[in-house]
Amino acid sequence: MAITVATQKYFEGISKKSQDYYDAFMIGKKYVLENEITVMRNATNCVLMSILWCADKLGDELTEQDVCLYLNISELDVKEGDVAIKLMPEMKEWTLEEILSFMKEA
Repeated sequence: MAITVATQKYFEGISKKSQDYYDAFMIGKKYVLENEITVMRNATNCVLMSILWCADKLGDELTEQDVCLYLNISELDVKEGDVAIKLMPEMKEWTLEEILSFMKEA
């Protein structure tokens, strides 16, 4: 049985989105390493904000489960109550570099 064009496009879309989030994670990680951010909370904030920035640019709204997946955190470590997680409205126009610079001090 051949894969339909719609199915192929669906999987290509999932693949692209997964790559975008992986790239966002790696950009955040690279920023943490290059800026020698040693406080774990600040480092996590930088990676998280990189992912949220990516989600905003893709028009996505992430749940706690999504964030756990992208940060490689066990869902068991998250309290029940799936809520949407997104950038603060005032950060929507910021570049990723501006957000990461802000978060390294937060």
